Amino acid sequence: MVSTLASTSRTYPTPAVRYDVFLSFRGEDTHHSFTDHLYHALLRAGLRTFRDNDEIDRGQQLKPEIETAIIESRASIVVLSAKYANRWCLDELCLILQQMKNCNHFVLPVFYHVDPSHVRNQTGSFTIERSVWTSVASLTTNFLKCLACLGIQVNEESKWTEVNMRRWKGALTEVANLTGFEFSRSRSGTNFIAEVVETVECKLNLRQQSTPAHLTGMAARVEVINLWLKNEQYNAIAICGMGGSGKTTVAQYIYNLNKKDFESSSFIP
Repeated sequence: MVSTLASTSRTYPTPAVRYDVFLSFRGEDTHHSFTDHLYHALLRAGLRTFRDNDEIDRGQQLKPEIETAIIESRASIVVLSAKYANRWCLDELCLILQQMKNCNHFVLPVFYHVDPSHVRNQTGSFTIERSVWTSVASLTTNFLKCLACLGIQVNEESKWTEVNMRRWKGALTEVANLTGFEFSRSRSGTNFIAEVVETVECKLNLRQQSTPAHLTGMAARVEVINLWLKNEQYNAIAICGMGGSGKTTVAQYIYNLNKKDFESSSFIP
């Protein structure tokens, strides 16, 4: 079952890629715990990752740098936690899913201590409702002015319109229907994060991205060098040869092929 978001007239041209991964999360829930560990694991894997560090109320609109980061990323990891369903995160999610449709943007949902069915059906902490005061205020502009005169402010809820609520509900249903990961207290956090990172690496196909297409003659070299890497008596491997013979290409290919087996890695050409 696939849910379709409400159509929008806004279109996005194919952007320049600045980041591999955009992290969408609710800071109040996971910023200093799960998301922080995931962010650093992505960096250790060599994935250029954007994470918003601003936990201050963002106001009514997405910050321009967040919108730009989403558009300039190849993938997004959406950490769906108990308090994710606020208007800023939901606006992020709508743009992320728009990029998925328009630009082949990979989206990986992570259900962090939440039931995917609650996300899909907007129940529990993912229930989306406008406040009573906002519903009343939307009936007439004059009544809205009267409320302001009485000191009752409704501007904070101004984005909770029927149109936006339908968009947000559609986005939650759509992201819940994507293949993702469900985290529970019974799982090892370290192993879980490693699986998430490996999934993103494989989906983005980083090995092919950073080496020339249609490489030939690699099989024999890879087989020999991989045998050396598995031999614990070797602490370093040197690839020697004439200039222009492909030493750096071989090294990059081997590096990308094996880096997932190491806790940390770095390639300096």
